[in-house]
Amino acid sequence: TNKAQNRASLKQMLVLSLLVAISVILERFLGYNDKVLSVSLSFVPIALAGMLLGRLWPVALPKAVQVAGLGVTAAGIGLMMWAAATMTRARTSFMPGLVPKALVTDGPFRFSRNPIYLGDLLVMGGFLLALQLPVGLVLLPVFAQVLTRFFILPEERVIEAGFGQGFRDYKARVRRWL
Repeated sequence: TNKAQNRASLKQMLVLSLLVAISVILERFLGYNDKVLSVSLSFVPIALAGMLLGRLWPVALPKAVQVAGLGVTAAGIGLMMWAAATMTRARTSFMPGLVPKALVTDGPFRFSRNPIYLGDLLVMGGFLLALQLPVGLVLLPVFAQVLTRFFILPEERVIEAGFGQGFRDYKARVRRWL
């Protein structure tokens, strides 16, 4: 019914708004730099557009797919935490925009040069599935391009300037995403 759809839509907007609010508050409370805030703010319009697409072209998903979406979200968060812990053990920053003190190539960095950004994609995709908005998944490549162009490529230039051939060798061995 229309009333049920409106409640579901409101619930979806509240979930996303809560996630964004928590993210922004934590970033500011923990003193993260503006680059981190920019990543969060680039997530929001793309996620909202994905939600809108999902509402315009609704697709009913089986409960198992919704639960799998929660699993994908949890995997994305876990990947980000694993990457942050790996960088912390190496005594370097995992905050975007800061110059790293070490070239980290172990842990999740063995499989992806950007496991935290990959985690961001998994979180977005998982939430869209969990909220029954699979049509919004078509925007994941857009989010990947935003992350690549405005965050990853500038960070790679800084890392290459700091670590030279070591980083170039790492780039040759490990893909940007997977």
